[in-house]
Amino acid sequence: MKYRAAELKEECASRPQTTKSYLTVLEKEPKNIKALEHLLSVSRYNDEKSGYYYRLLMEVFFVEDFPRAVVLFDEYFPAHVDALPSKILLRLGRYFYKNNGQSKAMFCLECAAERGDPLQAKALTFLADSYVAIDNMAMANKVWKTIIGKFPGTPFAVEAQRKYKEATNSTRAHEKAAKMPYRI
Repeated sequence: MKYRAAELKEECASRPQTTKSYLTVLEKEPKNIKALEHLLSVSRYNDEKSGYYYRLLMEVFFVEDFPRAVVLFDEYFPAHVDALPSKILLRLGRYFYKNNGQSKAMFCLECAAERGDPLQAKALTFLADSYVAIDNMAMANKVWKTIIGKFPGTPFAVEAQRKYKEATNSTRAHEKAAKMPYRI
């Protein structure tokens, strides 16, 4: 037991030097995964710093190793989602949508849609698809109306208009059929 305590004391004493070394490495190699992982780990109790290193590491994984980005996202979810750029949130949302992670998909897509950047229409389109997948047509219709209103004349609005019409026609037909008396 004494040996482990001495080992931990030595490890803790060397941590600031290791952190300084990794900061130096990061200055020269901003995409160094080991440095980013270490800095994320040692800053886990500082939301601002950990969010910063989380975003940098996610950006590297996004390009170089998307499966690791998914693992890191799962490990920290829902922390630091606000630190991620829309393009990462959009891709994660699509990944979770295709892999039956509807709650995470919708969370990522909602966050991306709230940003108001050029990817907003795309995020809203995928969000509406996610609502359809869980059979929440009321929310899908609401999102389609938002797309139509905010992005008139765009391909996203045209697609939203088509889907909205299909959904409302289908709903009307279903309601009409439900009112018809049974004939056996």
